[in-house]
Amino acid sequence: MVAILFMLLFLPLQVYGTTWTDVRGFRIELPAVPQRIVTLAPSVTEILFSLGLGDRIVGVTDFSDFPPETARLPKVGSYKNISVEAVLNLDPDLVVGVADGNPLHDLERIRDLRIPVYLVDPKTIPGMLMSIEQVGAITNRAEHARILVNKLQARLDCIRHLTEGLARPLVLLQIEQNPLVTINGDTLQSQLIELAGGRNLAADESARYPRYSLETVLLRQPEVIIISTMQEDAHLTTEPDRWKRFPALPAVRNHRLHVIQSDLIARAAPRILDGLEAMFKIIHPEIEIDCGSTP
Repeated sequence: MVAILFMLLFLPLQVYGTTWTDVRGFRIELPAVPQRIVTLAPSVTEILFSLGLGDRIVGVTDFSDFPPETARLPKVGSYKNISVEAVLNLDPDLVVGVADGNPLHDLERIRDLRIPVYLVDPKTIPGMLMSIEQVGAITNRAEHARILVNKLQARLDCIRHLTEGLARPLVLLQIEQNPLVTINGDTLQSQLIELAGGRNLAADESARYPRYSLETVLLRQPEVIIISTMQEDAHLTTEPDRWKRFPALPAVRNHRLHVIQSDLIARAAPRILDGLEAMFKIIHPEIEIDCGSTP
């Protein structure tokens, strides 16, 4: 009896033939370990690759561009406009989507075709860590997921420790140029600014992506300006020059104009810790950082 109880206690979490419940309460049954997976968001694609599941992915959304191996994979539309026909043609045994973004009617059509759909919610760093664990569980990679989450959490805790007691400069994050668009406090990018020891200049705005006039920026006096857009890098590097015309801004006067790669801070995937470290180095260049890395 003791031996049986021991075995029951330490059975792996991946029990196939049973049901799995996602973040929206939808239940799926996986009779075997999924081998043909379609992902419905770039963040989900990155999560699966980070778990060593790239060889099982048979389709991704349009802007899934990391790692480079995604270039060879068939596309199934954007995460906001899924081609159900394209998904069906790939004959998946699992579709992994996002609760916040994928259209419900597309997900329901896929389910109607008897294809298991499992939703995660990686829109914050804690949500991303939970999503890694959930995806690891349903794909028989639970131990791999646990190790990865522990490494990412250690890096996060390290940065949190470094920011304790530091002054928090006022940060403007520019995500579009004309018109100037920034982010409010209900965004992943704002969370990164706070975790990196800064204050988001537009945190209290009601719109998630408010448009700002130059006059508003001059009035609010940001101490750091970080520029991140979807444009080509060559064009992006010229953006700080536009701000140099306004020496009345503390960020300009103190030479605190910076550029950051957009997908490092816009996708809740493992690389977000690279984005957080980059943000920390921009906001607090006076502090040495060595929080390790995540393979």
